[in-house]
Amino acid sequence: MLSVPYEPLYAYLLLPPLVIMNAWALALIAVPRKLQLNYVLFRGVFGIVCSVGFMIVTQKFAYSGLHLTTPWYAVGSFAAYGFALYQYVRSHIRKLETPRMQSQDRSGMSMMTLTILTGLGYLLANLSLMFVSEKTVTIVLMCVYAMLAFVMFHFILELHRYYWLKRAGKAST
Repeated sequence: MLSVPYEPLYAYLLLPPLVIMNAWALALIAVPRKLQLNYVLFRGVFGIVCSVGFMIVTQKFAYSGLHLTTPWYAVGSFAAYGFALYQYVRSHIRKLETPRMQSQDRSGMSMMTLTILTGLGYLLANLSLMFVSEKTVTIVLMCVYAMLAFVMFHFILELHRYYWLKRAGKAST
């Protein structure tokens, strides 16, 4: 958000929530026992701030780096983001409502194979960036930040967990 080209709009949008989140995190570090339930809420809010922040950074890349002039990219990307979040939450709630199967098939790649492939993919991606233009790098970064925005959906679901823990706490008192 503060990188070149610096656009004050993005800094004004993202700095206040990030400062608040850091102050909140310091409070959680100072008194962790008293704020255990608050930590679950923090993770949910952290997910929202990071996820929306990543989407805002992709907007910065699109409009400052690629020099887009139409608002349709912002409208389309946030519409896709909202739709994906809705589907993710819906899938999570549906999964909670269905009983779990006792046996889980653990077939797949070993952790060592996955680690090696991840490292090789990272190395190849960095080497390939030497041969592409600045606009291609901007597009790749936009894709990475959009992917990270979707990864943060996992943290946003902590709001659902907080709701149920808070509700269970009221029921037991």
